[in-house]
Amino acid sequence: MSETTLVRPAVLPDIDIPASPVMRLRRSVHVRTLEHRGVAVSAGHDAVVLDGAAAEQLWLALEPRLRQGVSAEALLASVPERARRVTDGLWQQLVDHRLLCVAGSVGEETVFAAGPLAEHFERTAQDPGRAMARARVATVQVAGDPALAEALRGVLTETGILVDARTDAQDLPLAGLTREYAVLTLRLAAERHHVLVARAGGYRLVGPLPAGEAERAALRRWLDLRAGEAVTPLWSRDRVADSLAAAQAVLVLLEILGEASPAGPAPVFHVTSPDVVAERHPLAVLPSLGPADHVVDLDEVLTASDAAVPVDDVLRAAEPLWSGPLTTWRGPVPGALPQLPIGLAIAGTGAGAAPAGPASTGATEVVGVGLDTADARLSCVEQLVERETGLSVGRSAAAAVARAVTRAVMDGLWLPDRQAPAVTTPLARRLLQALTLREGVPVTLRSGSTRGPLPLTRVEVLDERGRRLATGLAAEPDRAVEEALLAGLGAVQAAPHGVSVSTAPMPRLPSTQENLVRWALASGPVVRRPAGSPLWSALGLHACIADGPEDQA
Repeated sequence: MSETTLVRPAVLPDIDIPASPVMRLRRSVHVRTLEHRGVAVSAGHDAVVLDGAAAEQLWLALEPRLRQGVSAEALLASVPERARRVTDGLWQQLVDHRLLCVAGSVGEETVFAAGPLAEHFERTAQDPGRAMARARVATVQVAGDPALAEALRGVLTETGILVDARTDAQDLPLAGLTREYAVLTLRLAAERHHVLVARAGGYRLVGPLPAGEAERAALRRWLDLRAGEAVTPLWSRDRVADSLAAAQAVLVLLEILGEASPAGPAPVFHVTSPDVVAERHPLAVLPSLGPADHVVDLDEVLTASDAAVPVDDVLRAAEPLWSGPLTTWRGPVPGALPQLPIGLAIAGTGAGAAPAGPASTGATEVVGVGLDTADARLSCVEQLVERETGLSVGRSAAAAVARAVTRAVMDGLWLPDRQAPAVTTPLARRLLQALTLREGVPVTLRSGSTRGPLPLTRVEVLDERGRRLATGLAAEPDRAVEEALLAGLGAVQAAPHGVSVSTAPMPRLPSTQENLVRWALASGPVVRRPAGSPLWSALGLHACIADGPEDQA
């Protein structure tokens, strides 16, 4: 249950009262007393808890007006000044948890008594009366695959929405789709809304048909990929999947009528797997990247302060790049991996399901390593996107450039150093102690360097058998040691869980990334970014590529 607790503040200053519509509590909202705590106001999986006897008394005073219908400003004007902040907080929480709806619609009381459809809108619609009025004048036309169309008509008939018996091939608006599919067309005065229901192999896809051609092309690609996956036909399972898809399509129609789904950057689809497990996924289509012909100004990279994009936003934006839109995908999540002393995460399409994309290697999973779990998850994103695009990707411009430089030089000529690298920085000492004392793995370090006035250092972490656990690369030996020990500790943590960390150098620490950008500015390769990458950057993904040594000859 999603729950929010309201606690009365000690200071109650004056507040601005915004204008708002007349709202009321939904009829499905229940109130119960919590012993020695206060009251819980709930409906479904959402609840607002008011702590303390004073808060309970305030609720008892406000509930009749909330049941009848009141605007925010009128409600706040009805309470003493000292209680306004608590009352305003309560109002906002009720709105956020969708426990309030618009009151005063024409014929609302009559509508509520109209049956299951009206009860559904009462629980979900922003304005139940208006939603029911729209449903009464709406008609739905079903066209497409006969079996899917039959299932759709059967579910629609139970709702009471008028179903047009005509089926016109011109009402199938997804040109070029070769999969089995049907389309529901909701007609409401001048409005037309199309809902797609499609089969692809053992999968079912249900959702609003997007208007943009890029999104429609992404749907076609997804359906074609799923159709190519071998699934043994099973009549009983497929019949259940069709029925589930039909019910999902009706729910999408009801969302449109109730306007319950706020407009977002990407439409959300119901995706049902061959195991008849349904999930909701956004159809996110990022801009295509052009040729890498824009030279990166490394001075600007060093002076820029990239705005941090929340981890979850980066993950959501990046998903279609490696797994294709809507694909059921695992990670990047911590899973069952340990998160101490550093963070680990695993991501991929799962065993036996090769990822879609031009640069696929056949491997299905990657392991991310970071100082904490968020870093590890973003490391998964960087690796998976790199695998699919062939570019170097980072959460900041500096991270992307550092990764590009590393990939460009790591196969060059390295001369072995005479002495083992020293472990001097606090971070390096902490990582080494975690390896040797906490994990009980004795390790040794060895290093090599490039020629020239501004050499690079490569540090390897070896176990007691001389096997390489990890590699770090930087323009300063201390940074390379930190990178190698961080990845080595991740490899040791991950090994008992049956997954392995890449031994290739991958600059993970901001200090290393800045160090490599400065090296590239002074003597390194030319770094370019592809056309369209600024649109990615706004979503938290920076991409570029660097010339290797052979490109600079």
